Amino acid sequence: MNTTVLAVCGLMLIPVSGFAQDTATEDSPPGPKTLQLKHILAPALTRPGGYTTALRPMTPILVVPQDFHAPLVCQRAPRITEALLNYFLKKPAPITEKYQLDDKALEEQKAAMAAHVNRAIGTNAVSAVYVLEGGKSMSKGVAARLPFAHATSCGPVLEEYEKRVMEILKEE
Repeated sequence: MNTTVLAVCGLMLIPVSGFAQDTATEDSPPGPKTLQLKHILAPALTRPGGYTTALRPMTPILVVPQDFHAPLVCQRAPRITEALLNYFLKKPAPITEKYQLDDKALEEQKAAMAAHVNRAIGTNAVSAVYVLEGGKSMSKGVAARLPFAHATSCGPVLEEYEKRVMEILKEE
């Protein structure tokens, strides 16, 4: 029991970047990863140029340039959600004349949203944050044709991370 606790504590001291060596040997080259978080209800303007806001469902998609930061980002998903809500409380999402989220204006804010997220998680792991209107599933319909349609949810990323941790524990 004590050796297991010590091994787990020792693994907590290993930086997540230590697992990047394993992914470099796989067939797929390490590169940017897009992670889709669960949708959030965030403030958006009720009309273009207005002052009042209403809560609207939005799906955040994070671009993580270094593959080995993905488990870290997924583990801190609640902080990321809180950071995005804080961002939209300060600067509500703009809408178009057709009362839909203004994708162009939100794309211009992707670096500012990423800075908010990075501050919340304590490292520069996210390079851009895209926001889609509604609770979207990226594997269906029109969303499957978007540039970041191959976004991964955090479930498989964390399962792979746990599997690697268990392999390291078995070696010791």
